[in-house]
Amino acid sequence: MRSRTITFISVFIGILLFGVSMVMIGSVLPLLKLRLGLTDIVAGGLFSILPFGLLIGSIYFGPVSDKYGYRWVLATASLFLAVGFIGIGHSMSLWPLRVCIFFFGIGGGVINGATSALISDMSSDDKKIANLNLLGVFFGLGAFCMPIVLSTINESDYVTVINIVTIMSVLVALLFLFISYPIAVEKEKISFKLIPLFFKNRVFLAICFFLFFQSAFEAIMNNWSVSYFTEHLKV
Repeated sequence: MRSRTITFISVFIGILLFGVSMVMIGSVLPLLKLRLGLTDIVAGGLFSILPFGLLIGSIYFGPVSDKYGYRWVLATASLFLAVGFIGIGHSMSLWPLRVCIFFFGIGGGVINGATSALISDMSSDDKKIANLNLLGVFFGLGAFCMPIVLSTINESDYVTVINIVTIMSVLVALLFLFISYPIAVEKEKISFKLIPLFFKNRVFLAICFFLFFQSAFEAIMNNWSVSYFTEHLKV
């Protein structure tokens, strides 16, 4: 199998795990409430930690991947996902769980941004949009399949599923370390002197304003909706 194909497959698996991570907290919230004795308010507060991690990861991946490449950025992000899965599956107190969810968010934000950038760099102009759409399909598969899988098993088996996903994240991290990245794209450097100009552009600020809240709502709603359907609608 060509190294280019292996790289594409690795990226698709990585974004699939990101999709899993986006709904994991809501999917196992009843287990977390039972294990840690959480009230609804405290349990709901776990949802708000994820967007902060996603924001940091989304900002972090760009300059770091431009300077050091995608290899270590994606591998580290996958390990952060593994840390998050371990925390959700095995934390016996609230603060370690919060820290793990924060790492969860950072890893997810990095994978979300870096995989899109890598696919864009690797794709020809006529296939770039199609490949990015396919990346979104794999994200959707991860987010769609995890609640379905957990709904078909007993709550006592949730930890087993989480352990399997954790192992997958570690394996994907190793995969990101050893695969080849065949296309190196020269990045155009932006001077820090130009940054104030962006903040003077009203269209740019409007887009940032929209995306800031859209991303936060997406991170919260993905988990809240799963929790709502499972606990209140008994789906």
